[in-house]
Amino acid sequence: MKRAVIPVALAILLGFAQPALAWDPDRDQRSDEEPLSAWTPEAAPVAPPPGIYLVTETYAGDAVTHSGALTTYSTETVHETPGSYARVLERVATGGSSAYDGAAFNGRASLTDGRPVAGTYYENYIGTDDGFVRVSVVFFQDDSEIARGSRTGPPQPASTRLPDRSIEVLRGRRITLSLGGADVRGWRFESGEAIALGPLSGSAAEPFVARWDRLAPANGTWAVRFLVDQTDGTTHELVVRVTVRAPGLVE
Repeated sequence: MKRAVIPVALAILLGFAQPALAWDPDRDQRSDEEPLSAWTPEAAPVAPPPGIYLVTETYAGDAVTHSGALTTYSTETVHETPGSYARVLERVATGGSSAYDGAAFNGRASLTDGRPVAGTYYENYIGTDDGFVRVSVVFFQDDSEIARGSRTGPPQPASTRLPDRSIEVLRGRRITLSLGGADVRGWRFESGEAIALGPLSGSAAEPFVARWDRLAPANGTWAVRFLVDQTDGTTHELVVRVTVRAPGLVE
């Protein structure tokens, strides 16, 4: 199970609100003769919606990566604060339908068998002196699949343990740690000193994001352990030894 760490919410890029469809909360009340594409964001501000938060990670595009038989569907982001806001609309599972399907400006991809990918719908807002104005809906995809019917031979098991890794960080600084590789399917945080700033598990294309606010005892290192799932079906432990240097400022 996951350790007690502090995750932060994923955020959305307001700037990708292109001339495309966004969720229309009043579409059921429109006349059947009015085309969906005629809807525009409401000009009238609204009170702060439930669950709204300031954007600190902006949408930068959908990504589809291949590693052997594994295909991963993920979402790329850029760390910045454009001054916009967002909230979670709905999390959907692989193949599940949603009332927001067709509303996101970036759409929703499908697996090779035709089922829509899993992920999360978010709604974007801008703040005004009178309230918040709805701008757009975006879908963050987060899914993967293993190719079927491959004619290649059975995968060979890994022959050695994963070697330890060592990194040096400044205290309190946001660090992005890549755990991917050509033979990596995914990873999971197991234990260790770290303040997580993102998910505690992910695909090979998704990094572990964290910070370290404390120096290790006696000028030592923190041992942070991960379980790494490889494409051959095996799982290995990876130890990342973190040396924390001072000073450093918390973002």
